[in-house]
Amino acid sequence: AMWMQAERLNSTGTSLLRAGRYDEALTAFRQVLELYRQLPDSQRQQADNLFNAGLALREMNRYGEALTVYPQAGELYRHVPGTQRDQADCLLNTGGIMIDTDRYEEACSAFHDALNLYRQLDGTQYQQGNCLLKTGHALRNLERYEEAISAYRHAVDLCRQLDGTQQERADTLHYSIGLTLNRIRRFEEAISAYRQALDLYRQIDGTQRHQAHCLYNTGLALSNAERADEAIDAYRQALDLYRQIDGSQRDQADSLRHIGMLLREAERPEEAVDAYRQALELYRSLPDTQSDQAWCLQAAADCLREAGQFQEAQTVYRQALSLYRQVNGTQRQQAYCLNEGVGNILHRMGRPDEAATAYQQAQNLDPNLNGTEQSPKGSPGPDIG
Repeated sequence: AMWMQAERLNSTGTSLLRAGRYDEALTAFRQVLELYRQLPDSQRQQADNLFNAGLALREMNRYGEALTVYPQAGELYRHVPGTQRDQADCLLNTGGIMIDTDRYEEACSAFHDALNLYRQLDGTQYQQGNCLLKTGHALRNLERYEEAISAYRHAVDLCRQLDGTQQERADTLHYSIGLTLNRIRRFEEAISAYRQALDLYRQIDGTQRHQAHCLYNTGLALSNAERADEAIDAYRQALDLYRQIDGSQRDQADSLRHIGMLLREAERPEEAVDAYRQALELYRSLPDTQSDQAWCLQAAADCLREAGQFQEAQTVYRQALSLYRQVNGTQRQQAYCLNEGVGNILHRMGRPDEAATAYQQAQNLDPNLNGTEQSPKGSPGPDIG
């Protein structure tokens, strides 16, 4: 009777887990575990139950608790013949949580142990590839880039052995290789990897966001490789895809911001200003983007100043300054707007007293200010991982 009660309760917990009702599922699993512990020869059932509890805990971001149950499950599986795959699954999930909690060295160790177990089992190429993919992620975060690329490429080799229904990892692997190559400034190789990923994503329905990320990062690598026209084209293709995706305003704005930077460098100031203004409108639709909005205004004002539109440029610099004043740690940007934007333009307009006031305010904010320095042109953001 207790076996039947445990089986029914376990089935309920599994159904709740699949339905996303994680807290209720966890309660059921804990009740089941107490029942199984009273029954003989139930190590396998106890281990399965702990494994499922770990899944629920991870979904609820209760990582510390999850990291206690997976080792318990693994220890129980080791006492049950024929459970090498289950042991490996425990280690794989443990490594995933280590990545979630920035414990990358420990993650590498867990994935290494999982991989060794999977290699003893037939038909586990997919799981082996998953271990190598996640190992690559951990190594990339440890800035061990060459090792990360090696792990990703070994995973690609495994993916080639899989049938079409399991090859979705290949696109992610090529994309991850591209990200890593870009970090170590091997831009041409990164471009090639992104394009391989893009070709694969285009064969899979529902991957528009992944395709857009590939194009965005291709644009970043092309820009770094000083292939500006191609970079602009890649960003515009990314933008077209992002516009088809709900909730992608940030990605759209970042794409436009990069386009604006490249157009400015190509001495196409009017087009650059248009791109910055489109980005600005998108950032205004998002919370906590005052710094991004100010950056766009400052960049647009720089273009207007360079085009000789001094009055409009001064207005826009003042708008940027007003936003920067709402953001901590932006004294240098505020000083730049006052010095290069307000002071220099007032001086040009024959208003030296007002210009002197602006220069003094800028100097107070940044005593090391060089009046001839160029506008900050930092990247709008990192590559999209």
